[in-house]
Amino acid sequence: MNRTILIVIGIACAVIATEISIFYCQPKHNNDDMASYRINYIYRSRELLGGDKVVIPEIRKFLYNKNAEVRYWAVQYLCWLHDAESIPEIRKLLNDKDSKVRLESLSFVQELKDKESIPQIRRFLNDKSAEARATAIRTLAEFNDKESIPDIRKMLDDKEVYRSAVWALAELDDRESIPAIRKMLSGQDAPYTVIEALVTFGDRESLPQIKELYQADEMGLRQFAIEATIKLMGKESITETEKLIADKDSNTRYSVMRAIEELNAKEYAPYLRKMLNDEEPTNRMFTAFILAKLGDKESIPQIKELLNDKDKLTREFAQSALKTLGVPEEEINKAKEIK
Repeated sequence: MNRTILIVIGIACAVIATEISIFYCQPKHNNDDMASYRINYIYRSRELLGGDKVVIPEIRKFLYNKNAEVRYWAVQYLCWLHDAESIPEIRKLLNDKDSKVRLESLSFVQELKDKESIPQIRRFLNDKSAEARATAIRTLAEFNDKESIPDIRKMLDDKEVYRSAVWALAELDDRESIPAIRKMLSGQDAPYTVIEALVTFGDRESLPQIKELYQADEMGLRQFAIEATIKLMGKESITETEKLIADKDSNTRYSVMRAIEELNAKEYAPYLRKMLNDEEPTNRMFTAFILAKLGDKESIPQIKELLNDKDKLTREFAQSALKTLGVPEEEINKAKEIK
């Protein structure tokens, strides 16, 4: 037999022997210094060792290890393996003395949707860790825990987790919190979560404040505010959209165009066509792109005109848009010749 093959076989046997020894040769109480090394090796080698059913009981043993890092890895691996049978043991670790273990245990019960742990999860709302408080807030909302609403409302004043609280109260449909959330629109640097929550509530009373954000320095925030207006006003926003498309500020016009794209609002296509004649090349080319994306065949004659636009990118976008709308290549080439 080829010597190289023998060497490879020898190495493979050594690796397998190592894996097996790591798996089976464990001290009785799992508290030695090699525990962290062993648990990671067992998880990574689970297929070689016989699959999830074989390694899960072994990983559970590490939940009682004196080393907090080992307990952390045990919880995480059992979560990744979706081991529902370990839930009772994980609940105990929600009270672990180590904050990292507690947080990982919280993530575990969230992932496995263990609603019986809700009373313990509520305690995390007072945890020193902002990450733990935020995770608890979001988990309670996901579990639709209405009883936690009064406590979550208090978190609106918590600068570290107020975004999670806003999102959670909207998810829980706590309409009593709307006035407090509405007030948060002023003074926030980028109140995306606040706007999104008000849209979820369908709170039209917040429209005047949201519209003030049309003039925000951040373009993304402008677009988000315009999207929110369209969502809150529904068909009534068509008049508002017409005004924005005619706005003297090119960035505002760009924002409304991208908002229409994001919402896939085909009913706005007739108003968007006006922007094919926009003075800004960026607006012209993206308008052609978005109208094609919306499948607006009525815009084809106007988009054809852009094939001879003075801006090269606009010409390229127009050609691509026409192809998307199903215009034959010959027809596109013919339109290019007409000046």
